[in-house]
Amino acid sequence: MAAADGIRVTLNVYDLLKVNQYFHCCGIGAYHTGIEIDGVEWAYGHSERGTGVYACAPGSHQHAIFREKIELGQLDISYQDIAETLQRLRPRFPGFRYHLLYYNCNHFTADFYHELTTEYPPPYLNRLAALARRFICCLPKSFQPRPGIDISPDEWKLQKKTCSQRVWNGFTSFFGVDTEDDDDNVEAKVEDVGRQSNEMLLVRSPPRLETPNPSHISRPWRKIPNQSTEGKAVEEEQELGTLGYKSEDHTYVEGEDADVDLESEDPLMVPMNSASNIN
Repeated sequence: MAAADGIRVTLNVYDLLKVNQYFHCCGIGAYHTGIEIDGVEWAYGHSERGTGVYACAPGSHQHAIFREKIELGQLDISYQDIAETLQRLRPRFPGFRYHLLYYNCNHFTADFYHELTTEYPPPYLNRLAALARRFICCLPKSFQPRPGIDISPDEWKLQKKTCSQRVWNGFTSFFGVDTEDDDDNVEAKVEDVGRQSNEMLLVRSPPRLETPNPSHISRPWRKIPNQSTEGKAVEEEQELGTLGYKSEDHTYVEGEDADVDLESEDPLMVPMNSASNIN
């Protein structure tokens, strides 16, 4: 049942870097965000197991400095509505999927904000991550996505190619070198494949984890560690039609010596290509 005057909800914004004070006026910076409801703040972060959604006291973040509250007002919703919304969001934001550029606290905040108001928070909150992804090939490996978890292998190949093209175009423009247009039109291809981000500077969530197809639960699968030579080979072959599922630590594929059933494994996985459609 909704409170008599509605439930007060605010979006709390924190600075992650001191240089934000110089760049905030330009609409860019490194921020942490959380949704505060009646004195309790909900946010998202990395964890080894379970959901990354957590509750905390507002302003209690050790590595962030409070900047501002954005008032959403007194919303005409009930505590039951909020509980059901969080129940839907928790499985979509497991802790292991946290990624600084592809799946961060601001993605969770944007989805929670949208669920409560049907609108989205100010785009400057995740603008730095969106811009960094445009030049992802220039960043250290620790900032790059995990193919099959943060982004599909096909999309990752296109993003790297697009990034390289942007860097080359910038280089040639700076030095006045004439180059012919790329007939492949890589930018258009990236849009056709479907970016997991909203390139209007506020990012939406990547494809969600799914529960394996019920007909696959009792079927035996081969369990391969992702970091093994075989696991990396399977990852490279995904674009060729390998069927299976991928979790944080393992890949599950059909074949000889299959002796693992998915029911005893991680309930939420990423289907590889058409794996979720196998009969």
